[in-house]
Amino acid sequence: MARPKNEDKTEEVPRVARALKDCPKCGGKAETYRDHHGLWRCACKDCGFWDSRVWGTGAEAEQSWQDSGDPNQVE
Repeated sequence: MARPKNEDKTEEVPRVARALKDCPKCGGKAETYRDHHGLWRCACKDCGFWDSRVWGTGAEAEQSWQDSGDPNQVE
């Protein structure tokens, strides 16, 4: 027996796209996208590096990307 489809009737609120910081791995441009599960994440368009966390909204995904640091950075 298949699971019932989630028929979410909420409409997505348009967001003002803001510039994301460059990829910490290659310096390429990042983008926010919605995956096939309906969750949001950010990834580099050039090398494919992605934020391993997923979020319920694009704004949360963007904030996570902006807050993340260079994985090779030593504090």
